[in-house]
Amino acid sequence: TRLFVDGTEVTSLAKISVEPDDSGGYPRGTVTHTPAEPLSEGGHKVELRASDFAGNVATETWVFTVDTLAPALTVNSPSENYITDDTFTISGMTEPDVDLEFSIGADKYMVEVRDDGTFSYTIQLPDTVTDVVVEAKDTAGNTARQTLEITSDSELSTTSGLKSSNGYLTNKDKTILSGTVDEPGELRINGRVVKITSIGTFNQIIDLAEGTNAIEISMTDLAGNVLVDWINITRDTVAPTIDIDIPDQVNDGIINISGKV
Repeated sequence: TRLFVDGTEVTSLAKISVEPDDSGGYPRGTVTHTPAEPLSEGGHKVELRASDFAGNVATETWVFTVDTLAPALTVNSPSENYITDDTFTISGMTEPDVDLEFSIGADKYMVEVRDDGTFSYTIQLPDTVTDVVVEAKDTAGNTARQTLEITSDSELSTTSGLKSSNGYLTNKDKTILSGTVDEPGELRINGRVVKITSIGTFNQIIDLAEGTNAIEISMTDLAGNVLVDWINITRDTVAPTIDIDIPDQVNDGIINISGKV
């Protein structure tokens, strides 16, 4: 009897036992081998050669795959796990041929995985549930799992304390617009992204043209709700005109001067 693993003979490392057949037939043998080191990931081949007393040789070969790695699993949507409606779509990517399951509270849903590994599934989140478990299991039984802590948010952000450093009527060519937002997200002023501090405040220098400057303030929160607000700042660099009427002659010590601006 000879035993080979991946082309290497391991007969001397195997345990071979032979037991007689009580009914008088041929004895039966058992071959056991435990590798000293775990087999590497991937495919392997085992070959067993056994001969009888007459010299006849039988060969048995089988192949198997070692797979101890969890399948890849990425959830792309919802972004930041925020949603604006109780019905929403979870999408992402995993490996083809895995079993993909969504667990929502006590309910479980099997989800189809496309040939390219992508998946998407539209669900309705019960009122009492905020977590969705996404689990992918490959044919070897390895499991990858992600828990999404879903936040439902349909409320618009608010801005407060909006202030122009030079007021709303000025002769300056710039002003600093400052204020506060009530939650994280992306703030844009006239289309330009503005940094929000950790406490929600912001400051942005604004270039002013002559006349009325309509300034757009757009705030998109993590759920995708968009608040758009406007303020007007007027720049006026034209000095006022003054017309004064002064009499040509003064008959007493009182002078009456009139005019308009």
